[in-house]
Order: sequence, then structure tokens, then C-alpha cells
Amino acid sequence: MGILILRNTTIPLTGLLFFNLTFSFCVYSFKQPTVTANRKDSLRVKNVTTSTEHQQDLNEYLHHTSAYFTDFNLDYVWKSYLHVDPYELWSGPVNRLKLIYNRKDHFDVKKVGECTAILLELNFLKKIKLDALFIITKIDPIAHLIEFCYAKNNITHGLQRITFEQSKNGTVIEHETYYQSNNPFRDHMLYPYFHQKCIDEFHERLNIIMLKNKVAEYTSFDNTITRL
Repeated sequence: MGILILRNTTIPLTGLLFFNLTFSFCVYSFKQPTVTANRKDSLRVKNVTTSTEHQQDLNEYLHHTSAYFTDFNLDYVWKSYLHVDPYELWSGPVNRLKLIYNRKDHFDVKKVGECTAILLELNFLKKIKLDALFIITKIDPIAHLIEFCYAKNNITHGLQRITFEQSKNGTVIEHETYYQSNNPFRDHMLYPYFHQKCIDEFHERLNIIMLKNKVAEYTSFDNTITRL
């Protein structure tokens, strides 16, 4: 079971990249050094507002899209993306969960849902650390769509959409990003490259978790045989 990057419209030289996720890889340790959040971080996630509205014209934003293929079926992939443990998912090395919050569970959130605010620490080149705050704005089980918007106080504004489609041999996952900041050099030269690293790790990690759960499900059965 693996995940295949099908296309990337912002960095065409990336090409095709196949990740062979074997059992030895799926039990990779998710334990990473704890990311420390402070009181300011807590206030940010509790008072988050989105930088983009549902009805807003997205033509003014730059557009980045990547597509992935996994040979798990659509139903399993969709449920896995919705019910994944956020602390296991965003455990580095690039994306590391700092805080997660919603008004129902406060800071004790076990899975993501609409109106969930997520604060990540992004780590690049071992020395560069940036915070990214966004909120889940839409989960559509009919269209198999997850949408989340960047916070208004982020450097980058915009939104991301992940859609899922059943294919003949598995599931195609499309990840679209509409983004802009007040720095054209950053938007055109830096953001696409580093954003690709973030979303590649995100989808790779989810595929590892899906594989790990399938292996655990299989090994939980009594596989002994009795002669009749």
C-alpha cells in the first residue's frame, strides 16, 4: 500500500514520486519533541477568525494544486481523514501540532470537525520555525470535501480544499490551495516549495496511519486453523 503523487501544478519538476510504505515503515515512531504553546497561542486559537469567506471570489488568489493516489477505497480513506488522531497526524518533522481547539471540547479535541481551530508549528531546514493557524470551515460527506481557511492574523491568507474521488483501483485525493500575502516574492518563489513539503508530509502520514490501522485490524483476528 503506497501513495503516489500524481501531479503538482506549481512545481512541475517534481515529477512522479512513489512511496513504498511497507509494514516496517508503518510502525515508524510518531513520538517527537513536545511543541510548547504559550498563553498568547491559546488566545489566538480561541479567538480565531477566517481570512476568507465561502462566497469570496478566489480569482484574486494564487492557486496551487496537487493530486495523490492511494489504493485504499474511498470509504476507508474518507473515514480515516475525518477520525485520525490529530496528535499522531501532525507529529513532524515538518508539521507539528501546537494547539487544537473547539468550543465544545475546548483544548481536549480528539478528532477534527467543523469550527476546529488548529495551530501548527512548521519546521524547515532545521532552523526555520513558523506558526500556521487555520480553522476547519466545511466538511461535506456527500461531495467528500474538507475545507479549511487560514486565520486572519496569518501571514498568508486564503483557504485549502481536499476532495476525494473513487477510482478504479483506489482513491484519488486532490489538494487545492488558494493563497496570497503582501509579499509577491514570498508568494511566487518560497510558498509553493515549502507548502508542497507540508502537504506531502500530511498525506504521506495519513497513508502510514491508514496502513498501520489495516495491519492492526488484520493481526487482531484469530488466524489459527483447526482440522475438522
